[in-house]
Amino acid sequence: MFRITTFFPKIGLNNNFHTTPLASSVFMKRQKRIDPEIAKQRETRKRKKLEKEIRLLKKEAKKFKPIEELDIVNEEKIKDINERKRKLEPPSTECLKNEIILGKRYGKLQSELWKMDDKWIKDVVNAQEIALNRLKILSPELYTSAIKIDEDIVKYNFEGPPQTQFHKNYQAPDGDFIDITKKWC
Repeated sequence: MFRITTFFPKIGLNNNFHTTPLASSVFMKRQKRIDPEIAKQRETRKRKKLEKEIRLLKKEAKKFKPIEELDIVNEEKIKDINERKRKLEPPSTECLKNEIILGKRYGKLQSELWKMDDKWIKDVVNAQEIALNRLKILSPELYTSAIKIDEDIVKYNFEGPPQTQFHKNYQAPDGDFIDITKKWC
């Protein structure tokens, strides 16, 4: 590297001779002249390379993120789906009539069972009321102890309303958020 100020450091001060950064810089390399055809070839190569990269990026853009549920499905089974379909014959009118009759019978039986259950519950409750009324007449002390709820059997604790009202000034606490999203390249 050649700098004027390195040889004559006091030149700028005494003789009003100043150096610029250009004068003290490294000499520039002489540019070679390139044949215009070679320059065109290089430019077309660069253009083709960029077009190829764009095409590859477009192909990659069409690919979707894989979904785990869809990976389970076997592609061969999807191809053979028409062969796998059952060809069901439509049910005959006799079969349909039998199904309707069976449904009606089942409904009737269930309603009878419900009625029997209701009757049994009503009978038990009536018998209990009659027994309590007789006990009340015979011994009021035993009646009060019979009516009293046994807390050992029924363990139920209730304080205040089951649902609270919305608080307008409620500040929600910040919770920890763990991101389990899978990263796809």
